[in-house]
Amino acid sequence: MTKHDSENCLPLFNHPVDAESVFTPHALIEAVGAERGMSTVAVPEVCILEFDGDLTDRNRRKRVLKAV
Repeated sequence: MTKHDSENCLPLFNHPVDAESVFTPHALIEAVGAERGMSTVAVPEVCILEFDGDLTDRNRRKRVLKAV
């Protein structure tokens, strides 16, 4: 199997390109909540998904936001 063949087997590449994305803010927040055993929360109208935590860490240090 060539590298090209193995890449085409990945789910990321093996879907209709005009299909609706499953990576929506609601789906991502729901998946993380389920993984962490958290209750379901409403997704705010404006939502920043920050996976590495750098922005959150900086803002907590500067007391721009607080943990809830």
